[in-house]
Amino acid sequence: MPRLKSLSKVLLGTLRTRWALSVFALLSLWHLNASAQSLPSCAWRLETDGSGITNVAYPDTDATYWTMPVDTTQWKQVILQGQYPRSRFFSVTTYVAQGAASDAILDINIDPDAGSSNPFRRRSSGQQHDYTVNVGGPSGQTNQVNFGDTPLAWIIYRIYVPNRGLDEMGGVPLPAVTLVDANGGRHSIAPCGTPRDQQITLLVDDLRADGFDQLADYWQTKFTEGDDGGLAPDPNCQPEDQIVFWIPENTGGFFPNPFNKYIAAGGLCFHAGKFVIVRGKAADFPNTYNGGPVWQPALPGYIQLRYWSMCNNDQIPPFPVVACQPDHATNLDRQGYYTYVLGEGDSPPPWLPAYATWLPWGSTVVSNILIFRNMLPSTPQFDRSVQAAIAAECVANNKLNKPPLRPEVVAAGSCAERVMKAFYPKAVFCDQSVFRYGGWQACFGQ
Repeated sequence: MPRLKSLSKVLLGTLRTRWALSVFALLSLWHLNASAQSLPSCAWRLETDGSGITNVAYPDTDATYWTMPVDTTQWKQVILQGQYPRSRFFSVTTYVAQGAASDAILDINIDPDAGSSNPFRRRSSGQQHDYTVNVGGPSGQTNQVNFGDTPLAWIIYRIYVPNRGLDEMGGVPLPAVTLVDANGGRHSIAPCGTPRDQQITLLVDDLRADGFDQLADYWQTKFTEGDDGGLAPDPNCQPEDQIVFWIPENTGGFFPNPFNKYIAAGGLCFHAGKFVIVRGKAADFPNTYNGGPVWQPALPGYIQLRYWSMCNNDQIPPFPVVACQPDHATNLDRQGYYTYVLGEGDSPPPWLPAYATWLPWGSTVVSNILIFRNMLPSTPQFDRSVQAAIAAECVANNKLNKPPLRPEVVAAGSCAERVMKAFYPKAVFCDQSVFRYGGWQACFGQ
């Protein structure tokens, strides 16, 4: 009997051990599944505004992006509930795993919730301005944006030019986020609230924890080294007497804004004692910065572009922005032309003419690139935009990480000028003394 009791104890202990191991295995499996469903574990992990560690890939400093990765194998739908910001522009855009745009919805096209109105529409009324955007899920929903065929999707919420005195969110909270699983279960997640200097590290950690190791490596490189957006560093300096703005045919896949197109002048090498002078006709834009609606023009006439800006950037990795001047902060002369002055120093010289707008050169030991953005031209009324030049195939066939040959750049620029006419940005190097005493006319030989 004692031997029997002893054997029983051993068997009982073995069974308990196996049961414990089985439970541990189940808990481990549950943990793995829970980990696999943790992306996103919180909402809007990455905030980008062209400053700090997120100043990569030629950003515009008058825009703020909030980014969130979604494991679409776990979450079939994401519901965004927000308020229309008081700003020039906002949108929700989805991207596939490597960063190419998949789908998007624009502010004016977002239908309001019942009892609310969309202030981006002319006939809006009432005080409530709530909306719901459905990302993914069954087809036929209101304000639907598709994920695309990708196991990892990205959702980006963008705002450009908040009204004067408002924060980067346009005076409203970030959209509330609800995740929907394959069974229809709903899971609300709170904003991450991550300190800016930790956002990229934690975002990459999220990807690794969710099993996207290769994509984590890919995005670690993209976030730290930037992306040239099709405008690779040019080893050659542009001639002083023939600066060309041109449009790249291929603009890369680093979360592009599908509502923006741009024309750029790269390969600008610093010359002591000289400015780069850029001049062109200013397109009319909405007076939202001063509180007007998006259909109220800031200048006499009619709205031609929703937004435009000129940005100066270092043309080396990670391709940071030095400074931007948006439409509403750009000085114009009596003929409605802008004159940008790119020169050394953070502050303009005290004698800078009132019609001119200063852009600081930044580092004088690397080449610079000026990027002129055009957003949402009012077609068909306005056919002098960068978008119109692209439609006319005024592009240079840039290859991956390789700028096009100079004759191709010149041809693309000449084509764009024929389409854009006075709205094409013309640029020259000019001695500082020539500009000071002769104005832009002396620089352009007029």
